[in-house]
Amino acid sequence: MRSGLARFCWTLTAVYWLALFCGTHIPAPQLPPIRVNDKTIHFVGYGLLAGAILVSLKASGRLRTSSGVTVLAILLAYGAVDEWTQALPFINRSCDIADWHADAAGTATAVVLGSWILRKRET
Repeated sequence: MRSGLARFCWTLTAVYWLALFCGTHIPAPQLPPIRVNDKTIHFVGYGLLAGAILVSLKASGRLRTSSGVTVLAILLAYGAVDEWTQALPFINRSCDIADWHADAAGTATAVVLGSWILRKRET
């Protein structure tokens, strides 16, 4: 049962991560109008990704004390690459350090809260 749950969680995480990547790489002229603040979208998007990774680690029995730091490091690096690749000429989006800050803040918030919640459930 545990391995089936873990597979399900990792599959959902991978699908979400792919959707997030696709969403951040839609060429600028094709972007639909969105009424939500861009930084809020970054914060929530990366927070959900961090939470999904933590839940997947928990479901697969791989959640460790250092997992939060690892998730944070991976998503900080990924967020930087994500921003940088948006500036490629055929994507024509902006590479914005404030977007990366929102990615980092969402990730850090999810890591702190998610780690705390998952650890509390163990006791």
